Amino acid sequence: MVAADDMTRLFKRQFLSFRWGLMKPDAEIYLRAIGELGCAPERILFFDDNQANVDGARAVRIDAHLVDGPVTTREILNRYGLLRAGTTSSGST
Repeated sequence: MVAADDMTRLFKRQFLSFRWGLMKPDAEIYLRAIGELGCAPERILFFDDNQANVDGARAVRIDAHLVDGPVTTREILNRYGLLRAGTTSSGST
């Protein structure tokens, strides 16, 4: 299991609302992330446990999913073929 403090090491880029002074579900936060990534919003996979935030992301065409924890998130990542074969629920191979 990955501690919350270690999560930033797993991603090349993080979009932190408190650093931007923006909050979900305002469209501006999603639009800024789209601009920072420089790709079509449909190519962005977004996970949140709050339906309002998922709806906000979907409103700007981001591929957003409501999740209730790591199991649901892993299922979606598997559906997209984004996890390595042999990865367990703890993240090890």
